[in-house]
Amino acid sequence: MKDIPKTDIAATAKEGDALKSINGKYEVDIEETKRIKDEAEKLMNDLWK
Repeated sequence: MKDIPKTDIAATAKEGDALKSINGKYEVDIEETKRIKDEAEKLMNDLWK
């Protein structure tokens, strides 16, 4: 975990998004966010089987 000033984070970022640093600013990493969400969903589905 790292403390990041809110001014350095893209306005489109929301809770749960993975971020990537580009030139000292943080953008949403769409592919990594999707991978993490898909993995969490799979684990939840496996839990309820």
